[in-house]
Amino acid sequence: MASRGFSSTARQLKHLNWTLHGTTIDVSWLIQQIERSIDEVSGLKARVVSAQVIGNPHPTPNRDDPYHGSVILLDKDSKRVTSAHAYLNGYVKFSKEATFKPVKLPPMLGAPVIPPEGVLTKKTDSASEKGKK
Repeated sequence: MASRGFSSTARQLKHLNWTLHGTTIDVSWLIQQIERSIDEVSGLKARVVSAQVIGNPHPTPNRDDPYHGSVILLDKDSKRVTSAHAYLNGYVKFSKEATFKPVKLPPMLGAPVIPPEGVLTKKTDSASEKGKK
């Protein structure tokens, strides 16, 4: 019986140099999700060498944008390649959608199951209620 070839080499993920700007909570899930997504997108793995987390993850209710982390992806000259929003469900959306297609990954370990208490997750009806009186 012929022996089968075996490789113990694991797939190497892209590891970026990270900086946090105004981030006060643990965002390790966000960092892991962005690094994994870069491996999935043609054109990003070779160009992106560093990234910046911008603020704490949050929703943007006026744009119907659910809870997400915001990241800027930079090249070797510290020039912006694109930015991205990473969501709790594993979805990553890049600002230059025509060039970099969205990625759907499994949710990351350590990601909050629900947004932290006190964070708005959708538009409130308070503005529409004011006009009904």
